[in-house]
Amino acid sequence: MVKAQRIALALGLMVAGVGCGPADSEDSGGEDSGEVPLGDFNGDLLMIAQVAEASVLFADYPSGAVVGERCLSELVPEECSGEPGYTCLLFEIEHVEAEVDRLSMIYAHRNPEVEGQPSSLMEVGFNRPAMPEWRLSDLNYETYFPGEFEERCAPEEEAEEVCWLNMAHTSTPVDEEHLAFADTRSARIVIAKPDQATGELEVRSLLEKSHPDWEYLAWVNHLEAFEEEGRRFLLSSFKGGGMVAEGQRNAGRIVLWDISDFDAIEMVWTYPESGYLSAPHKSQRVEVNGENYLLYAHSMGASESLIGENLGSVGIARFSLEEAPTYLGDWRLAPEDGVLGFLRDVEILPDSKLLLTDSGCESLSDGCQDLGEIVVVSWPELPEPTGQDGSFQPGHVMQTFREFNAEAVDLVPSVRFAYETDFVPRESLVNLGEDLDFGRCP
Repeated sequence: MVKAQRIALALGLMVAGVGCGPADSEDSGGEDSGEVPLGDFNGDLLMIAQVAEASVLFADYPSGAVVGERCLSELVPEECSGEPGYTCLLFEIEHVEAEVDRLSMIYAHRNPEVEGQPSSLMEVGFNRPAMPEWRLSDLNYETYFPGEFEERCAPEEEAEEVCWLNMAHTSTPVDEEHLAFADTRSARIVIAKPDQATGELEVRSLLEKSHPDWEYLAWVNHLEAFEEEGRRFLLSSFKGGGMVAEGQRNAGRIVLWDISDFDAIEMVWTYPESGYLSAPHKSQRVEVNGENYLLYAHSMGASESLIGENLGSVGIARFSLEEAPTYLGDWRLAPEDGVLGFLRDVEILPDSKLLLTDSGCESLSDGCQDLGEIVVVSWPELPEPTGQDGSFQPGHVMQTFREFNAEAVDLVPSVRFAYETDFVPRESLVNLGEDLDFGRCP
């Protein structure tokens, strides 16, 4: 389906505007115009985070039928009612297996009376009338940074942005006690011990510009922690920060850190080793046919410049723990399947197919009407290295573009400006397979 057709279809089938309303940040949108009827849940589950609508769509896979939704306006109305000063953005979502199926969510609250965009991580049961089990939002520096932030965080009405998570996009467990947060707007990584009873995060370590290897890195948007060979690593993607003529906004990199010692974190490599990617998102290590690869959403990888049209691709490289990954190529859709816009998420499915979340535009505040789509493609046949490093340069001289075999284009037509899609196999569901009651937001 070509892009013009996708836009028309999405405009005609949008889910009702039940989120936190329009906004003026880079992740902002307008109003919905209608809704689609709920379908049947017969297969696996897709959970789709819609950024500006601050809502989660639940859809059946592989049919793409929408089966329900949950909204921040319903779950935290005191922050996300949609009234002026009470609007929100939704980022990471994740299925949590407990005694019942639960949903983990990270969102940012926008209030003109508060500096920055304070963020929270919370967990809630899928089915109504479940409300948040707990919410984590306050940073506590006292134990490991005594006195260092005292003047900056008190009194509360004069506190600075560093006193809380600021437009945080994602979190990941790094061990049995600690979580790492991509503190996006504050351009840092926060490692903290959560206390669900108090809602506090005891800050254990900060990875930021004070680190000797933190250079030209900004707007961290994704983290993945893993252990290998007795060491603990953290893979991170940075949307921007590079010193280029077009500005820092989209000149980004992917960085691997050794976080085995929270007091002596070391950089392992940057990708690419020189130069930058164009607004990379969702970097991850994946294993296919016994080989490890670096997989990433190259959000503007097919654009003509770092500030050009929103045209994305998927980057793949051979992964290594010792040296920068070896670039294999950038993949995009065949012309008959349309084009990828600002690609924010790529997930590998159990059968090694790739699930792509295209938000269409980086921002809807400039009048862009491409609302994006969900696409399923086959894992490609990988070539031998070309000698290129995958960096984004004029004329794409360090990239090679190849075409995906698309299996489903515009899988969930009602999706609007999505941030990510989480795939949940039906066998991983605790109780929803027998007791499904998503419904719509009030």
